[in-house]
Amino acid sequence: MQRTARLRTNGDTDATFLHYVVAGASYAKYIKGVTTGSLVPHISKEQIQSYPFLLPPPTIQRQVAAVLSALDAKIDLNNRMNAELEALAKTIYDYWFVQFDFPDARGRPYKSSGGAMAWNDSLKREIPAGWGVGLVGDLLLKQPNAKKVPTAFVKEIGRIPVVDQGADFICGYTDDVDARIDIDTPHIVFGDHTRIVKLVCFSYARGADGTQVLIPNTTRVAPFCFFQAICKIDLSNYGYARHFKFLKDSLIVTPDHHVAIRYDEIVKQFFASIENGRRQNVELIQLRDWLLPLLMNGQVRVA
Repeated sequence: MQRTARLRTNGDTDATFLHYVVAGASYAKYIKGVTTGSLVPHISKEQIQSYPFLLPPPTIQRQVAAVLSALDAKIDLNNRMNAELEALAKTIYDYWFVQFDFPDARGRPYKSSGGAMAWNDSLKREIPAGWGVGLVGDLLLKQPNAKKVPTAFVKEIGRIPVVDQGADFICGYTDDVDARIDIDTPHIVFGDHTRIVKLVCFSYARGADGTQVLIPNTTRVAPFCFFQAICKIDLSNYGYARHFKFLKDSLIVTPDHHVAIRYDEIVKQFFASIENGRRQNVELIQLRDWLLPLLMNGQVRVA
C-alpha cells in the first residue's frame, strides 16, 4: 500500500510503548515540521525514524504502556456499550413502528395479535388504525435563535460543547454564551451535507457549517421516537447536495401519542447511559493526552 509505513521494534523497545510515542502530539508536531511538498505532503523513511525520544528501561516502558492501554480499554468499552444501547433502541423502534408490534392493551404484539390496520395511500401500506402520516417539514418547530460557531472559532477546551455535522459527536468547544442553546427536550442535529443525525440531550452550541436543528412540534412524534424516524429516512440518492430540503419533504408515520410516549420512556435511560459514556470518554481522552507526554518524558512515574 502506498504512503504507509510499518514500524517494528527491536528487543529493547515495547511495541505498545512505541505506539504511544508516535500517537503523541510531540511526534505529530515533529512530522508536520519535516514534511515537504506544497500539494502532496511527503516524508522519507529516514525522517520517520529520526525522531528523538526518551527510552526508559523495558520494565518502565511496559508500565507506561499498561497505564495508557487501560485508559484506551475503558474508552473502547464505553464505545461498545454505547453501540449496543443504540442498537437496542433501534431494534425496539423497528418492532413497534415498522412492524407495528408494539404492546397492545393486553401487552400482546399489536399487529401479530390481530390489531386493527388501515390502508394509507401516501405510504402505500397498512398502518395501525388511528395512526397518521406527516411531512417532516410540517412537524418541526423553528430553528433555535442562537449564534452559530464557525469552524475556525471552535476550541479544544471550553465550557460549551459544539455539535456540527461531522463524524465526531462533539467537534470542540466554545465559551461564547450567545451561541449556547439550552434545551428542555432532546434536539436532533442533522448534517445538511453529511446526512449524519445526532440526538443531543444537553446544552450545546451549533456548528456553523451545514447543521440543522430538528425539534418536533407535536407529542405524536415524541423526541426519541422522532430521532429514530429521521435516522431511517434514506437520502443517499441525492449525491452531494443540501439534503435538508429533501428531508423536510419526506413522509413519516405519526403514531398514537401514548405509544410514542411509552417508547420514549423506555429508551430515555438508554440515551442517558450513552451520554454518560460519552462524557466519560471525553474525560478519559483528556487524561490520557495529558499523561502521555509526562510519562514519555519521565516527569511522571508509574508507582
